[in-house]
Amino acid sequence: MKSAVVAIDGTSYVGKSTIAKCLAILLGYAYINTGHMFRAVAKRCLEHGNDLADVPEVVRRARELDFDFPKQGEGFRTLVNGEDWSQKLDDYGIVSAASKIAPVRELRTILLEKQRQVAKKQAVVMEGRDVGTVVFPDAAWKFFVTASPEVRARRMRKMMSPEEQKTVPDFRTLIPKVMALDDADRNRTVAPLVMAEDAILYDNSDSPTEMQDALILQYYIRHASEIVRNSGVLTR
Repeated sequence: MKSAVVAIDGTSYVGKSTIAKCLAILLGYAYINTGHMFRAVAKRCLEHGNDLADVPEVVRRARELDFDFPKQGEGFRTLVNGEDWSQKLDDYGIVSAASKIAPVRELRTILLEKQRQVAKKQAVVMEGRDVGTVVFPDAAWKFFVTASPEVRARRMRKMMSPEEQKTVPDFRTLIPKVMALDDADRNRTVAPLVMAEDAILYDNSDSPTEMQDALILQYYIRHASEIVRNSGVLTR
């Protein structure tokens, strides 16, 4: 039997975190942000002035962290050692640092085990880069979310602080940064970003909100047989 996991993978700045949160609420599942786990380790390293290339030190920092993802109202929080880091982990500098340590095999092994332990206790929606291929290859549902580079660059700028935005008046100048993040994710030797063969590809370039995205993914899950019955009509 497949595990009660909905895996959402995809590229950077496509709104995976918000989509996953909304979908978890719609399904009544718990929500685990795997990206926040890597970012938390990166944040810890940066705070202590650690060299991100120092693997033993990165691994040591990871072992120091305990994670919890409680539901709060209509959302979820990321608690690291009991402290709420939910809003602190979307900083561009931390995101970039996390992409540098993501290929560390020992780090991924530590965090993967933490992720699986959470899913043993409850049904979860989990998002990241390799959830459907490595962490939960037997997930009940797998989605791969993407969007055009232009849309993602605009979203990247939106997540910057007002001060940072002043240095980037034209979001299109961020497209190379978006593509660089993709290259780093796809070309790493450990758990590279790749769409699972049994994943559903979802392009949200034209989507107005992440909640709409979540509603569409929920429809896939709740009405799969109906979609299959109409597949012939839809492909005409």
